Amino acid sequence: MRRWISWVLLIGTLSVIGFWRAIPTGAQDDEAPRCNCYYPNTGRYGVIRWGDCRVVDCWIILE
Repeated sequence: MRRWISWVLLIGTLSVIGFWRAIPTGAQDDEAPRCNCYYPNTGRYGVIRWGDCRVVDCWIILE
């Protein structure tokens, strides 16, 4: 029985770590810029830099 508890705790810990690493960093970053363009090739939002839309982690503000 003790052997199973160890495995369950190990799998649970690895699952929590995997979930935490899967969260997009833009969602955790208060310093991320505000999105101001849409990049149709990838369907993602980005920020205008050097006259072009660059896909970066940014906040999507719906108004």
